[in-house]
Amino acid sequence: VLFRSLALTGDLRARIPELSVERGVLSGRATLEWRQAGSRLAPVAPLGDYRVNVEAGANRITAKLDTLQGPLTIAGEGAWSARAQPAFRATAQVPVAIRPQLAPLLRLIAEERPGGRFDLQLN
Repeated sequence: VLFRSLALTGDLRARIPELSVERGVLSGRATLEWRQAGSRLAPVAPLGDYRVNVEAGANRITAKLDTLQGPLTIAGEGAWSARAQPAFRATAQVPVAIRPQLAPLLRLIAEERPGGRFDLQLN
């Protein structure tokens, strides 16, 4: 529901060069790219281009998020396994020039820190 309310825009691309399920165990890797990312709630568009690399194996899935380009820099990582709750942490860095325009949107999903940093934690 939260993501729907953010009115996200942009192009999402997925590449899955390797994927298998054997005896109930998922293994492989995938790359998701969100190009021209934006939100109808943000007056700055686009926010940037982002990539998530996902790897699955040994009963664990990991994800790493990086910014390819754009004014809003986001980096994060997370993991999920059968023995633990999914956890993902990311940090967004907002330049001073666009901070007043983006801070209200980012406060909806992340905790604001000094220096234009916003921390997001999903557990």
